[in-house]
Amino acid sequence: MSSSGTRGIAARWSRGLCVVMGGLLGAVAWGGESSQAPENARAPTRERIEARCNQGEMKACSFLGILLQGGNGVAPDKRRSTELFDKACQGGLASGCYNAGVSYDQGLGVPEDAKRAAELYDKACREGEAKGCSGLGVLLKQGRGVPKDEKRAVSLFKKGCDGGLALGCNHLGVSYKEGRGVPKDDKRAAALFDKACTGDMALACYNLGGFYAQGRGVAQDGQRAAELYDKACALGDAPGCFRIGELHQEGRGVARNLTRAAAMYDKACSGGDASGCYNLALLHAKGLGVARDDARAAELAGKACDGGLAVGCMALAGIHAHGQGVPKDEKRAAELYQKACAGGVAQACQVLGKR
Repeated sequence: MSSSGTRGIAARWSRGLCVVMGGLLGAVAWGGESSQAPENARAPTRERIEARCNQGEMKACSFLGILLQGGNGVAPDKRRSTELFDKACQGGLASGCYNAGVSYDQGLGVPEDAKRAAELYDKACREGEAKGCSGLGVLLKQGRGVPKDEKRAVSLFKKGCDGGLALGCNHLGVSYKEGRGVPKDDKRAAALFDKACTGDMALACYNLGGFYAQGRGVAQDGQRAAELYDKACALGDAPGCFRIGELHQEGRGVARNLTRAAAMYDKACSGGDASGCYNLALLHAKGLGVARDDARAAELAGKACDGGLAVGCMALAGIHAHGQGVPKDEKRAAELYQKACAGGVAQACQVLGKR
């Protein structure tokens, strides 16, 4: 079941950049370039890495910066992390410039500063770091920190794509899909999404799945759409999990399988997709593909509502109004109907009008 909270291709292009950035910063990689440390640095301790950095080895500085982002058994220190990325950048390491750009772009340990991020991305790009080209392209497309320039953004996305960056290919595909900075061209967009998806860019697989589902730039093919959504999901894209769950629920492109649909909605919900939470709530409320569980349905509807999905608030309002899985609470129901109404659910407004 689709919903107003499902994110479309055009609305999700910038999220993809954040996902890739986060992956780069969270990975244990020397200088953000590979999974191997320099020679003679096997099983390096933080102290040894810091010593190498202090001796002027810029890859060591960038590697330590990545570790200090947290998640690798090292206490996070994002301010120090950004300082190290800056040091690596000043020492001539292009990936250090990119990493520092991410920190300023997202406000990681420093005040958010899109202008500074743009400068760092530009330097990284000019020094051969494809991710820097893509990062600067995003800011130019948004007009953040730099004057808006969609044509230049396209040229930078192309540079990133030509440099082997799947994310750059995806951004370029979105530009062709939207006709922003280039003439609209669905066939070209599909080819670029395909290239990026082949490079395991989850968002590109999702985007290409949408094209196959709609028959945009490619022949309509429900089975191929399902395969692509499945791949996007396997690569960690929560909306992709929602879409494959939806196809299994409706039997489009795949055999109808409510148990599989529920599992995919659960995965989507766990990944932060409000629509996945909402659809799983409906299955639990009706006992379709899963055991009927009113309390679980209420919990999931609450997650959907908290995730900004107005129909989730509407469902939760009904649950509280009737006491299904939760104690009956007319006051709470009224608050939720109001929230759903404000979110554009006409039925919620009608219910309020009768109260």
